[in-house]
Amino acid sequence: MAKVVLGVGPTDHEIESGKLYLEFYGGRINNIMEATGTVENNRYVDEHPALPAITAFMKEEGWELSGSGFFSAVFVRGGLALKVGLKKEDSGATYAAWARANQGKAGVPVIYAIDKFTRCYVVLLDRCHPFDRGTAGTQLRCEATMVRDIIEHGDSPVIEMPITVTAHEIRTFFDGIAFFDVNSGNIMVDRFGRLVITDPVSYDHGMRSNHSRQDRPEHEYTYTYTY
Repeated sequence: MAKVVLGVGPTDHEIESGKLYLEFYGGRINNIMEATGTVENNRYVDEHPALPAITAFMKEEGWELSGSGFFSAVFVRGGLALKVGLKKEDSGATYAAWARANQGKAGVPVIYAIDKFTRCYVVLLDRCHPFDRGTAGTQLRCEATMVRDIIEHGDSPVIEMPITVTAHEIRTFFDGIAFFDVNSGNIMVDRFGRLVITDPVSYDHGMRSNHSRQDRPEHEYTYTYTY
């Protein structure tokens, strides 16, 4: 049975162009944020006063808003994604740096560039797709469950495989310096249908109010990819 490919990968030109313009994107976004203020710590990014202006700017540059979550927003263009962290408490830049240092390992997102500013950070990476537990195959569901249990609880894997080794390394590296949160928004799949651990850590536990959690159950990102 042929492997289903979920989307096209970025070309070398798209990658180099994205890397070249990353500082420009981040600088403009940083300026927008400085001019528009902040959002309460317990609210999601889609309530951030800067997001409409950031979205308009990115649209002018050819990027579409794919989704947003508690800490960040993601824009997509072709086979690339641009993650923008909009809260100082976000540990996403640290995880992206860890991922950049561990490229090629199972489950690690493909990172092309990272830049950090006073009010935001930006990460250029391969575009990922939603992981739907309801339609995913048995093996993928089992992998996702083991990844969650290892990272969040430090459990031993039922079966050792490359992605569970990666999950254990994430748990070991961030244990004691960050909190773990593996939900449907930070386990995704790449264009080949392989599991990707996009961002399972955060620095601040309990920032999301009960009201906020009830509004957005297990919803770190709402991605709406279309090809």
